[in-house]
This record gives sequence, C-alpha cells and structure tokens, in this order.
Amino acid sequence: MKSCRHGGGVQLSDGVVDIRDQECWLDNVHISEHGRTGTFDQHPVKRSRKLLLTKKEILKLEQRIVQKNYFIIPVRMFFSDKSFVKVELGIGPAKTLGDKRDDVIKREGDREIRRVLKSNYN
Repeated sequence: MKSCRHGGGVQLSDGVVDIRDQECWLDNVHISEHGRTGTFDQHPVKRSRKLLLTKKEILKLEQRIVQKNYFIIPVRMFFSDKSFVKVELGIGPAKTLGDKRDDVIKREGDREIRRVLKSNYN
C-alpha cells in the first residue's frame, strides 16, 4: 500500500467484493504501481486482495448476498489512525437491464443538451 500513501492512483469504480472459502476478497480494484521501486518488486495492478473481517461480519455479508441477491462493492478507501488502509463497503441490489437502459437514455439526453447549449454560445 506504499503507492496509496504517496498519492498513487486507486480506482474503486470496477471493484467488487467476493466471499470465497469464508474469506472476503477485494477484486478488480486498480492500485497503481509504486514509482520508486524497480519492475521486479512491483505488484500486479489488479490482483485480488484479502480483506480482514471477523467471521461474524463475513457471515452477515454472506447471508445478505444469498437471501436478497445483493452485491458488495467498495465505496471508499482511507487511512486509519494507525496508518492502516481501510475499505468502506456498500451493500445493494444489482442493476437490472431496465436500470441500465434508463441510465443510457439519461446520459444521451444530457449529452444532447450540452451539445445544443454549446452550439448556441458559438
């Protein structure tokens, strides 16, 4: 986590938390390489990282996933008082196909509005 401390790039946008063998794993989170070390000592940028949770917390998360078909995603990453990197997790339902289509329609409408406004100012 040296690259996080030195202002390195952390992208949580595609991240997801997976529960495997009674352990929580953070997948698909991009943590950039550390700039001051050689290529031999670098870590893979999108490797799986183990999250340290108690068995009770993992069980609670796993029950929500199974019962309500929810997803666990990382919301933010921060440093604790003892200089540990902490990850705040969010639990929620997955987007349905209709939700995705609504987002695409809204995005295209906003883009069209900006295009019209930009052409009116020129």
